[in-house]
Amino acid sequence: MLTKEEVSTIFLDAETSSPEELRHELAQMIDQTLLNPQLGFDAYKKWIEASKDQGFASLCVPPLVVPLALECLADSETKVCSVINFPLGFEDADSLSMQAINLLEDGVDEIDMVMPYGALKAKEYDFVKEHVERVYTSALNAWDYLYAHDEFDDEDEEEHEHDHQGLVFKVILECSELSDEEICIASDLISSIGVDFIKTSTGFSSHGADLHDVVLMSQTKEPSCQIKASGGIRDLESVVKFINAGATRIGCSKGLEILAEFDELFAR
Repeated sequence: MLTKEEVSTIFLDAETSSPEELRHELAQMIDQTLLNPQLGFDAYKKWIEASKDQGFASLCVPPLVVPLALECLADSETKVCSVINFPLGFEDADSLSMQAINLLEDGVDEIDMVMPYGALKAKEYDFVKEHVERVYTSALNAWDYLYAHDEFDDEDEEEHEHDHQGLVFKVILECSELSDEEICIASDLISSIGVDFIKTSTGFSSHGADLHDVVLMSQTKEPSCQIKASGGIRDLESVVKFINAGATRIGCSKGLEILAEFDELFAR
């Protein structure tokens, strides 16, 4: 059975923090995610309403659901995250750049993009780097135009900065489709571009996050780049293992259940 001491290993100041503060820190490690193509808007709205006040880093939804998520989260500190080139990594850089720009114009703060992992497996490393870099640069330029230029008066600018504190760009490697050597190459290659996170999985492939993969990513990425583990993470024990392996963000659909586990454990 998981203990408080084991859970406390993932927090910076567990000894001096209250359970409420630790719970918030845990929630900030989670991208609460729902990318189910079989659900309609009513189901997504119920899920967003149930998740929006829990303190998650973001709610990750399909592009189609972004306007609804932004509306529901208008008074929340939780960010909206969405996906591009998802889940197969097939699309061209120009199309992806436009998708990223459209999401940012809508109000999204975080973007998760699938790397063209087929090209990486074919050892077309220059193409992979240029492809991801073009999309990332387009997103950065759009963000700067939307949020960093001086068209606002002081009051509007202060409100604007509160709502949008910085673009977070994550690249999904789809580790289930890569060998250990390819994971190491991809981690080094993609993190060198300057993106914020490299991410294990879409959750739509043969398997999701794997501790071994996260360790490889930790050993070969640039120090400034963080790791998001996603796919198949369903309980607090798994969160603790992945954070201790090197991840700093968890993508999962079970965030509410994980926080409920934490509440039960720390209420003892």
